[in-house]
Amino acid sequence: MNKISLFTLFTILCLSGCNSNKHTIELTQLTTTYPIILYMNKEYNEVVRIKFPLKVQLTNNSYSSKTFASIQYKYLPYEKGIGNPLYIEKNNTLIRIKQATKKYLAPLEKKEYIIYTRHRMDTSKYIQQQFKPYIDMMMAKKTDTLTIGTINQFKQKHRKLLLSLTKQDRIYINIWKSKNDISIPVKW
Repeated sequence: MNKISLFTLFTILCLSGCNSNKHTIELTQLTTTYPIILYMNKEYNEVVRIKFPLKVQLTNNSYSSKTFASIQYKYLPYEKGIGNPLYIEKNNTLIRIKQATKKYLAPLEKKEYIIYTRHRMDTSKYIQQQFKPYIDMMMAKKTDTLTIGTINQFKQKHRKLLLSLTKQDRIYINIWKSKNDISIPVKW
């Protein structure tokens, strides 16, 4: 092989080695101590919705800025939930941000977001019986909303319910102008 062919081959190998992998943005689910929120239908005295908090961390592993459109919670089956608000944390306060706006990650930057799911609750007797103590508290306080502790506390009391509500659910990032969106299963 002559020197030009060797140089060309070496250059191609080096440049292909510099190609970034498919996912330069890494998605990680973290633990959170934000409370779970229950909503009750006062007319029927039933819990109709439950909001689970999730903390996710996005890491840009590349040397260029990345743009993404949204971080979504995908309910499976889809009729289990109704969207998900997205928040950032500043000074121990949650600030809601729009899902539909572009979000940026600087090179090698990490950012954390909080998602609150909105799971619709089955009104069957079995499910509602598990919420009876909370329903009684809401009725005593004359309110339709109640915070009931963290995911870990809920998991200790209602593990089967938590897993049945979320067993095939996923966290999904829509990366701007890319076919390489990222999706990971939810883990409790």
